[in-house]
Amino acid sequence: MIELVLAGIAVATMVGLALWRPGVAVMALGIYLFIQSALIRLTSLPDELTVTLARADEIVLVALLVRTTAQWVIVRDRPLPRPLWALAAFAAIGVVSAMVNGVGPFEMGLGIFLAVKAGLWLYVGRMLTVDGQVLTRYAFLIGSLFVGVVGIAVLQVLGVPLPWATHTRAGEIAATSIWNFHTAFGGALTVAVGVSVAAFRLPGERVSAVVLALSGVTGVILSTARRLLASLAVAAVAVLVALPADARRRMRTELRILRRPAVLAALVAILAVGTVVVGPRLVNLAELTWERYVVELPRRDRFQLYEGAFRLVQDSPLVGRGPATYGSFASVVVDSPAYEEVGYRRPRESMVVGGQIASVIAEYGVLGFAAFAAFVVLLIRAMVPIARGPSGTVRVALATGGIFMVVNMVVESTVNPVFSNSFITFFTFVGIGVAMTLDSSPQHGDDDRWHVGGRWRVGSLAAAFLLLAGLGVVVAWATPG
Repeated sequence: MIELVLAGIAVATMVGLALWRPGVAVMALGIYLFIQSALIRLTSLPDELTVTLARADEIVLVALLVRTTAQWVIVRDRPLPRPLWALAAFAAIGVVSAMVNGVGPFEMGLGIFLAVKAGLWLYVGRMLTVDGQVLTRYAFLIGSLFVGVVGIAVLQVLGVPLPWATHTRAGEIAATSIWNFHTAFGGALTVAVGVSVAAFRLPGERVSAVVLALSGVTGVILSTARRLLASLAVAAVAVLVALPADARRRMRTELRILRRPAVLAALVAILAVGTVVVGPRLVNLAELTWERYVVELPRRDRFQLYEGAFRLVQDSPLVGRGPATYGSFASVVVDSPAYEEVGYRRPRESMVVGGQIASVIAEYGVLGFAAFAAFVVLLIRAMVPIARGPSGTVRVALATGGIFMVVNMVVESTVNPVFSNSFITFFTFVGIGVAMTLDSSPQHGDDDRWHVGGRWRVGSLAAAFLLLAGLGVVVAWATPG
């Protein structure tokens, strides 16, 4: 009971902060999402406390929306991004679909809110007042946290006793880090790779970018989240296409270092060790993927989910079955009867079915799918010119990382409801919104410079270590035995 009261006070404080100082609240929420990830899957916590912790970010998001909208209505100092108009059309289609299908107001509101969460964070990020110095320091702190959670995953695989458990998949240890669930950990690590992509566009951050990239990819491999091996590769290709010609030329120039004999020898040694250490894991995952998604495909849950989605949309092809009815987290919360209508046997213990594209098709129909696709296309179209701007600026870095993340999310959404994921949507779309804000600012100088002093770097690493160590103590205390 005491824990629940403390959690309630913390959430109320965050809501108050969102209404008073939205920028500070956004940064605090980013750090909280790491804490949330470490706690919400602990079975030892009371259900009321778990729900409070899990929904806290959405409560704060609502408060930020109220504050942001009030400010925008009064000041009107910046236009709404075009992608948000496409998402507004998507929400309107959801309302029409709910009316046509008799979906209740609560179900409709919950379904649409979760479906457009990415756009809501974009809206908040676009309206923030940005302090360049604070932003750069905060980015380094978040990067330090990502390196720390990958360090925890490595310790798990090495067998070091930790309060977070590991899983076994395809005969391999699947690291969970503080997420306590391997695929959730792997998905979150896409943000780390996205931050590394952004860091590559910043002056003097090559080492930080390499460390983050290696950490992110290592975490993805240790998590055994197979979908990311494809989505990250596609996203990397998209970034290369989006880069300006001079940036690609610089990359080719920098890669000439690989021709040096010492560097080549080091690479060969690294590849040899990597083949011995990681090779069997990747082979096992490849074999499992072939077995599950080729040999056993007709019997797989995601295949049945898509099959059911196309059956549902046949009855109402334009606007679908209605929000919160099929394939979404909201449909699980309200226990939608649409699953029974198509004979899809959803395990009761499964909280998220997976396959966001199937959900959008089933719930919003052809028009809804087209509106959501327009949101994604307009978003990337808005980011490419920013990413091709003057190299070394924060807005260029954020836009480049944003392109990487959006493309990754599009590929991943075929099998995972990633556009409703609190952790990923927060960092991705707030970052994109801030990039738009910086790009539209008449004064790029102070807000767009990148500088992180040596003391702050050391302090960020120390703060990340202390936070993760403190979380470990809390989790160990809350876990029976």
